[in-house]
Order: sequence, then C-alpha cells, then structure tokens
Amino acid sequence: GINVALLYQRGIFKLLSNRSYPVMKPRRNSRPTRDILHVSGQLLNSDTLEVFVVHFPSRSGGTKASEPYRLAAAQRLKDTTDSLLRIRTRPQIIIMGDFNDYPDNKSIRKILKARIPPTETDSLDSRTLYHLLARKGIDDKHFGSYKYQGEWGLLDHIILSGNLLMPGSPLYTAEEKAGVFRAPFLLTEDRKYGDEQPFRTYYGMKYQGGYSDHLPVWAEFRLLY
Repeated sequence: GINVALLYQRGIFKLLSNRSYPVMKPRRNSRPTRDILHVSGQLLNSDTLEVFVVHFPSRSGGTKASEPYRLAAAQRLKDTTDSLLRIRTRPQIIIMGDFNDYPDNKSIRKILKARIPPTETDSLDSRTLYHLLARKGIDDKHFGSYKYQGEWGLLDHIILSGNLLMPGSPLYTAEEKAGVFRAPFLLTEDRKYGDEQPFRTYYGMKYQGGYSDHLPVWAEFRLLY
C-alpha cells in the first residue's frame, strides 16, 4: 500500500512525462509489489534527465525465499533502462531507491549489471550503469544505510549511466560527491550490538517516534547551463 514518489524543484526540472511500470509477480500466489516510477524532465540546459525511483520487495520470509521477487523487479527495471540506452544519443539516467539488496547481490550485480566506476574516467562507458556508493560500502564496514544484527550494509542505492560520471559532462557527479546522510537526529543508541542504529518510527508494533529504519543516501551534481 506504499508507493514511491519523486520530489523536484520546478525551477530547475521541468516535468515532461511520468509513468509507473508494474512488476510481474514471480509466482501466481505471490504478493503484488510496488511499481517502478519513471520520470522524464528537462534541465536548465535543455537536456533530458531520466529518473527511476524504486522500492524493491522486502526480505521478509528470508533472503533466499524472497529473492525471486527482487530479481523480477530488477529485470523490469533493466528492460526499461536498456530501451533508453539504445535510443538516446547521450543517455542521462539516475536510478535510486531502496533495493532491499546489497551491491553484490544478483539483482544489482547480475541483472542490472551495475559496476563500480573505474578509477580512470577514460574507461567509462556512457551506456553502462555504475553504482555510485558500492566502493565505499566494500571498503568501509561501518558505511551503510541499514543496520542488521550489528552490521551496517547498503540497501539503498544511486545508480547512474556512465556519462554522468564523466568530468566534461554537463550534468556530473563523482563517488566523492555522494554518501549516506548520518545526521544525529536520525540515529539512536544500539543497545543490543553497540554503537548507533537508525531511529525507527516503529519497532515491531511499538511506536518510537523516529524517522526510518534506513538512512537517506544522497548525491550532489554539477549542472552546466
């Protein structure tokens, strides 16, 4: 019953179109899941930006049992982004949201084929998807948007088409210009495992008055116009 949405500033992003893509259920008796939101907009330099907002099926019932749900959602997303990569001369694509999977899981590594950006920008491919946060998640065990049994991990992702990582691109970002927002008011003491954890709204059926069990991820872009 909870869908995804995109908030934008009308002064810098002119809405051209929006569409929701349903995800086919992996089995007939499977529960339905959230649609994938696709928004096209025009930037101040008249370029078109494609934005996808997702919230893949949860891990409830076990990671292995629930994985087919996320693979089906990832395949729907991949089919749609591939169609844009084929027809756009200079594709500008941002995919963001809660994937309920880690960077090395099949939905991201094998279906979306989102890679860690190469250290040399000359090796970037404009028609390949790159993961903006995966390297930090691998290098730093304390880096993550979600904490499970005392360990931080990255379930929330920002994935881009390659040209958005090219320094000469009109719309540009880089790995060092993205991260997880860890404001103190979003965190609370982790009494069971130590350190801190996201300050949740609910813990089971108990209302805590927090914000979310996930921390926000962010990226800063430079736009030339």
